[in-house]
Amino acid sequence: MLYVISKGSVEQYQDGQDSLIYLVTSVDQISSKRLDFVFTDGNCASEITEYFDNLESLERVIDWPLMESRHWHNTAEDPDRMRRRMAEFLVHREVPWHCLLGIATMTSDKEEEVNRILEENDKPTYVVCRRDWYY
Repeated sequence: MLYVISKGSVEQYQDGQDSLIYLVTSVDQISSKRLDFVFTDGNCASEITEYFDNLESLERVIDWPLMESRHWHNTAEDPDRMRRRMAEFLVHREVPWHCLLGIATMTSDKEEEVNRILEENDKPTYVVCRRDWYY
């Protein structure tokens, strides 16, 4: 979705990537707080995507080398790469603030803005600019 946003191809959203921030947590944080979750082996919109709620399946069903790859388009040898790359980890209802490990932004200007907002609301959190997480 972020790639599509970067190309301006989401009709309902035209504010670009700079306005978007990542709220970062971890599987360990979510599971240790006993929050309800599911994860998928690919894009949720695909009929062949499977859903899991057992963390023992995580290593087996997620294509970790593909997740770390910079290029993940489908190929003749592997026509299912894009679907698998869009695997999701979904938490039911909400992720409590105390489960956040930090926030990532695209630009240092956005990082400063987020830090200012957090300070004004007494919510100290680690904020970092991660340009390479964006297109």
